Amino acid sequence: MGLKGVAAGDVRPLRFSVTDPVGGSPMKDPKTLDEYLDLVHQAVYEVDELRACIDDDMEEMENYLPFVEQLDAQLRALFDEMTSGKYTFPANADLPFMAIVQRFGVHIPFRKLLETINRTHRRGLA
Repeated sequence: MGLKGVAAGDVRPLRFSVTDPVGGSPMKDPKTLDEYLDLVHQAVYEVDELRACIDDDMEEMENYLPFVEQLDAQLRALFDEMTSGKYTFPANADLPFMAIVQRFGVHIPFRKLLETINRTHRRGLA
């Protein structure tokens, strides 16, 4: 499953500067659609990085295997919707991946990034 025009290994690092996508600091909410798209793209990149960790450390695998495939599919679907013009927001409901964040958030190092994406989905751009 690939992103439109972007292969799984070709996802680039975030171009929009955030406070701390992995740590506990609050993230800056995006002000433009391009910044919002960059956050979603960054989340896809983070899932790819998480997969690399799984490949390198079998002990970590048990923490991530229950959700990594589903999270990856949902983030790529969101990115595809956004780049194809089918995505609309703000919305009254959480994005589908938030069920994963609520259940496995303690094991997701980029949870704050996902929460920022969902907050923007619900509230709109800053």
